[in-house]
Amino acid sequence: MYFYGSARKSLLQTLETIHHQGFRLSSGAFRTSSVQSLYIISKEPAFELRRHKLALKYYFKIKSNNEHPMYDKILQPAFGTFYADKKSYIASFGHRMRSVLQTFNTQNVDIVPKLDELLPRRDFDIRIIDEFYKLLKSSTSDNVYWQLFYNHKQQHNSAFTDGSETANHVGSAVVFNNFTVTEELHEYYTVFTAEIYAILLALNVTGTSQDKKKMDYLYRF
Repeated sequence: MYFYGSARKSLLQTLETIHHQGFRLSSGAFRTSSVQSLYIISKEPAFELRRHKLALKYYFKIKSNNEHPMYDKILQPAFGTFYADKKSYIASFGHRMRSVLQTFNTQNVDIVPKLDELLPRRDFDIRIIDEFYKLLKSSTSDNVYWQLFYNHKQQHNSAFTDGSETANHVGSAVVFNNFTVTEELHEYYTVFTAEIYAILLALNVTGTSQDKKKMDYLYRF
């Protein structure tokens, strides 16, 4: 829709007429109802504001990526003097956006540069045992999991975390070598929240524990 900004006002008015007619039909408003009341009844922004919104999103998307092929053309548009002298000519997207940015006072907004990928964390020494990931739940007996669980529990200072969800219950649990921590969560929480909260429980208990030995492994079921 932001491409419509390069159209003549007469053509945009034709689209706005169709736009307003759709509001009248969907809301059941009278034919004599003002356009402003149609926007309020339908809880929709004006056609022009929608164009500006989409144009701003596209503009800042380009601004966040200096490798975008249109980066220089949009942020530093050419032929400014030409469009200033030729008022009848429709300016390019970069020039049109300058007035939009000024209208919404967003010309000085700083954009965080786009990163292609997350930088790896190198300040933590994390060791991983992937024996559990090699065993699919659909084809592995529970006895195998229990055997691996007790084996690692005896060999390492570890914590096992898990989150579960039923029809009316959500809970998180952490199993340490000598004790277990459980907590019931609100029934509206998802199982993903329960999984994350179980890890948080493990970290909180480890940080406040009297045993200052470093935890070797953190497992998630």
